[in-house]
Amino acid sequence: MNLSMKGFLTAFVILPMFTIGCFGERADSDFPEGCVSDNLEYKDNNLILNLSSPEQSLFLFHNISDMNYWVDHPVTIDPGASAGWASTLNAGHWSALTVGKMRDAENFSISCATIAENGKLTYLDCKDVLKACSAENVKFKSGDNGSYWVAENQELNTLLKTIKSSGATWSD
Repeated sequence: MNLSMKGFLTAFVILPMFTIGCFGERADSDFPEGCVSDNLEYKDNNLILNLSSPEQSLFLFHNISDMNYWVDHPVTIDPGASAGWASTLNAGHWSALTVGKMRDAENFSISCATIAENGKLTYLDCKDVLKACSAENVKFKSGDNGSYWVAENQELNTLLKTIKSSGATWSD
């Protein structure tokens, strides 16, 4: 048997051993345990959080791009009364948002955009730069409700500690 055939057979036998488990993984396998990509969809360049639960929900966002950008929830009802939702999300970082049951709202839209030095806003397709998951069986400390950023623009370990210190927990 010549050397190239031995190399091919060796690769053919050994390579599958290193790739076992790489196929068939869930698309959200890099999320913390108990956080799944159910109840989320991408539509018209935005991420849509489907608020099907009658309770408060917790969503985690991961910037999967190599650029920093803003995530925002456009306020369409009485924007003058809103403090705004825009939050920066650096490359590789995470943020966590809790959304309470909203009056007359079944979905919560998130946009992704960069802001140039001249102030020009460029919208990105969130599907290309943002992965998200919703925590299953989330519980908040008593009396905690509403919609707000629980933690913004952090590495995952720090984000999870911040969420825990806020009194929120979840399990699968």
